[in-house]
Amino acid sequence: MPKYQPLADYLSASPADTVSLTFDRLEQEILRGGLPPSARYDRKWWQNYAGPGGKAQTQAWQRVGWRVQAVDLDAETVTFTRCVPGRR
Repeated sequence: MPKYQPLADYLSASPADTVSLTFDRLEQEILRGGLPPSARYDRKWWQNYAGPGGKAQTQAWQRVGWRVQAVDLDAETVTFTRCVPGRR
């Protein structure tokens, strides 16, 4: 299973159109493994560009219709939004 598939599954199953997660919760409960160090200091790690050669994490959330709305590196939180609200 690709590393970020559990995140895609979690978002896909969510009844909400917006999901906020701490990095710790994402690592411990969803991915069951650590984020790379760059996820904690490089905002680009969370960017929504998933074109040719795009990042695996971006492809995972976009494949199921989600995007990163906001990331707070100081608070270590990320907020995802469904691309088409109300559609599951």
